Amino acid sequence: MSEVTTYQDGYTSENSIALIWCIDDVQYALDGMKDREWFINKYGHTVKLTDDDCMDILSDVKRNHDASLGVSWDTLEIYIDEFLMSEY
Repeated sequence: MSEVTTYQDGYTSENSIALIWCIDDVQYALDGMKDREWFINKYGHTVKLTDDDCMDILSDVKRNHDASLGVSWDTLEIYIDEFLMSEY
């Protein structure tokens, strides 16, 4: 059997699963958005997110998570756009 991973609140890899989204995922989603015409028209070519910005976005995703919809790349893009609208 593989090593047991401890998540939090008594949850481990023996009794649950955890899906992880990280800063790199937010940066990857942003990179994919930068080539789209609507994005360029709205924000230009030089948009950058700091690690703190990415964590703010991930925190918003977690706080507003709807388990019936889940989290996807589209979800990250929506939250990135919302974050950028509040910053620019």
